[in-house]
Amino acid sequence: MDMRIFLGIILVGLSACSKYNIEKSKSPLTNPAYFENGPGTVLVDSNFYMDQTEITNFNWLEYMYWTEKIFGYKSPEHLETIPDTTVWSQYHQSLAPYENSYLRHPAYRNYPVVGISQKQAMNYSRWRSNRVFEFILIREGAIEYNPNQTKDSYFTIHKYFSGKYQNKSPHANIQYYPQYALPNYMEWQKSLSYFEDKNRELITKHCVDAVTSINSLELNEPDSLGQIIDPLLPVSVSCHKKVFYDMLRGNVAEWSREPNTTLGGGWTDSLSIIMNYDTQHQTLPSVQTGMRCVMRWVKWTDSSQ
Repeated sequence: MDMRIFLGIILVGLSACSKYNIEKSKSPLTNPAYFENGPGTVLVDSNFYMDQTEITNFNWLEYMYWTEKIFGYKSPEHLETIPDTTVWSQYHQSLAPYENSYLRHPAYRNYPVVGISQKQAMNYSRWRSNRVFEFILIREGAIEYNPNQTKDSYFTIHKYFSGKYQNKSPHANIQYYPQYALPNYMEWQKSLSYFEDKNRELITKHCVDAVTSINSLELNEPDSLGQIIDPLLPVSVSCHKKVFYDMLRGNVAEWSREPNTTLGGGWTDSLSIIMNYDTQHQTLPSVQTGMRCVMRWVKWTDSSQ
């Protein structure tokens, strides 16, 4: 796949946002109040954005493709990005066929990625920060598009601001970069409150329990395991199409920035857990845990990154 096509896919929606003129604008990339949403995010509060959906298999495959292209198929960097697909059979043997199909089959590209560790989720967030900023700088003419990056020449935010990428000094009017990260509990609660304020009438049995009744209750009954076609749902159809999808309950729980902690409930959880606990303790990848990011525009300092 050509790197230009790859960047266009991964950052779909960003190029449609407002285009800055670095030389003429009074506040280009110098004041977060002027900045655009990161791809796929919703503005929750001043300079605080959250992903509208969970990270999908397709998003994750883009990450895997990039690391393979830059570092090589057998490199530690690429191998570290591969989810643990054995979580399916570990949960229940009847789900073993998903080990070979769920992540890579096109039918599941819009489903939430699972089988990832907290460390993998954090690494993905940092990688995403670099790729989004790279695209913005290319779009604004601050750096040249390079489809032939290698392990020695690939773009990072640190290289740009330290003048080590393409031997160019950073532009004086570019002071901020988009920083993606896993949410902590307070940020998750803040986003949830925003969602409730905007969609109070939808926080009802339909939105809270729909996925629970389809997945958690039925799939926790061994006699019905064989009757379910797919244990998960696409990220954008399992509840009303309003602001955030699957954030409150259902589909997958999501890694937090806080150590060994997930947020919300997943499809394997019992009804009592889903309805009564906002966080759970977890240390390993699982069939019911995925991720989403929060994003802020952060001013670069010498100690950044």
